[in-house]
Amino acid sequence: SYTQPEASKLLYAIVAAIAGIGGHYIPKAVVAFRSEIKRYGLKMTWKRYHFRVIGFALAGAGLGLIVDELIAGPFSLTPAGHEFWGIVLFVAGMVLISLKPKGKD
Repeated sequence: SYTQPEASKLLYAIVAAIAGIGGHYIPKAVVAFRSEIKRYGLKMTWKRYHFRVIGFALAGAGLGLIVDELIAGPFSLTPAGHEFWGIVLFVAGMVLISLKPKGKD
């Protein structure tokens, strides 16, 4: 069991690590998505990149849950804890964002 100050430091460290991982993948994915829309059009790009769009939504929701927990409550990795599910959503989103697009180039 962690005390409140220790838990806050641990949660901040986790968020910093997650932000570092996200900072690597997100800019590359945004640039690739924009160039694909110009190249193939929106409909074809959606077919190739739908999992990345879903990944961005999951990652954003996960970060929202983590920030909400940083503001509102203590650190407790329980199934109902926002920070736990926030980390799960963020990691799932990053996995989807990092996947290669389907179809021919």
